[in-house]
Amino acid sequence: MTTAHHKPRLPTPRIPATDFTRLQKEVCRGAYRQALPQALSDEWLMALTRDLFLVERDLRMGSDSFDGSTVVSGPLLLGLHLLIGRLGECGHAHHGHSLQLDPDRVSPWLQTLQVYSEKELVRRVIGIPVDPQDSASFLAAIDEELSYLPMFR
Repeated sequence: MTTAHHKPRLPTPRIPATDFTRLQKEVCRGAYRQALPQALSDEWLMALTRDLFLVERDLRMGSDSFDGSTVVSGPLLLGLHLLIGRLGECGHAHHGHSLQLDPDRVSPWLQTLQVYSEKELVRRVIGIPVDPQDSASFLAAIDEELSYLPMFR
């Protein structure tokens, strides 16, 4: 018995390369909750999800040499914005807009961001209403990631 190769049924949108400057202006200068996957515009959610998928694929294939021109820049900027914003909201002092991250935690944090971004994208595509628990669950994931910061050890 042979099986036919099925093409995707959904149209594949053309997602332009992530414009790092636009991402900074439109998403990362506002409150960090505006950068949660549930709050992103469709355009930013698709770009973030695509970039996170490509980063994850490269890491899985053993490539760990990213530079500023790769797709990792947008997810890192967004991820740091979420961590710094949540840190401030929880009442923890930090110095400016920098954090000392454990390099071993960057990949797991990006994977967490990827899971929630993909979940939100699928929710929108199939038309499932927003579940307030999604934001609460993601904030709990951010809090868990913050617990790995050297300042809390």
